[in-house]
Amino acid sequence: MVSGGLLYTLGSQNRLSSSARTVLQYLGLLILGMAVFAYNSTLAWPSYWALLPVIASVLVMAAQRDNKLLQQSWLQWCGNVSYSLYL
Repeated sequence: MVSGGLLYTLGSQNRLSSSARTVLQYLGLLILGMAVFAYNSTLAWPSYWALLPVIASVLVMAAQRDNKLLQQSWLQWCGNVSYSLYL
């Protein structure tokens, strides 16, 4: 939550080119996908491994791009209920 707040506060003026934002978005999505499939119960948690999905999420948010994949209704629903399910 802190990373998202810092990104909002410090990155309110996105001066990146469109191609740089595209690279950031897809890099973030790739890292998130790798974390989903690579993480297992043998990793110590919480540890520095928790930073990888946080950094990937910040990259996706910093890109500030519309993406048809991320606008899917089932993904929007997962995002809306994920914190409640976590608790």
